[in-house]
Amino acid sequence: MTEYTIALSSVTTAARAKELLRQSGIDARITRLLPGMTEKGCAWGDSFFAAMEREQIEMLLRRGRVRYSEVFSTQMKRHGGERGR
Repeated sequence: MTEYTIALSSVTTAARAKELLRQSGIDARITRLLPGMTEKGCAWGDSFFAAMEREQIEMLLRRGRVRYSEVFSTQMKRHGGERGR
């Protein structure tokens, strides 16, 4: 599973994107971004986990006419350690 963050210019746009994601079955949360995280300096983001490719997320946003600047992703790592010691 991958964690995504969509960089957005305003909290209003973040709320619209969150609703669009919710309609697609994705539970997102609105977050504040640090000043240097994006080239355009976007201050808001929506973060969520999904088993989708970045291109699918971007297509969903374009279809919903949500303007965004970037989509970041972080792959979750699985640990293969022993259980129940």
